[in-house]
Amino acid sequence: MEVKKPLGLILEEDGLGGIVVVEVVSEGNSAKTKLIRKGDKILAISAQIKTRTQDYGGVSVGSGEEMIRLQVQGEKFDTIMAAISSYPSQKTMKIDVLKCQE
Repeated sequence: MEVKKPLGLILEEDGLGGIVVVEVVSEGNSAKTKLIRKGDKILAISAQIKTRTQDYGGVSVGSGEEMIRLQVQGEKFDTIMAAISSYPSQKTMKIDVLKCQE
């Protein structure tokens, strides 16, 4: 699915190395798409990474940007949240989900 930020999702670790949607905020952009529900598992997300770093007097500064798809399984929760935060709000984020069977 494709959605703009703010996503309007509450995410938690599932204890098995994955990330699950525990709430879809009714006013959020994800709710407007009607493509993601509580219980769905996040498989991959869009992220923006810095491709170069330069040292300026002992301070490391990132430069250059590359858009990537980050597989969620096995990544730390903080890494996933940082990846979501890194993605520019003016671009549409791609999120791959495994649909919850109800």
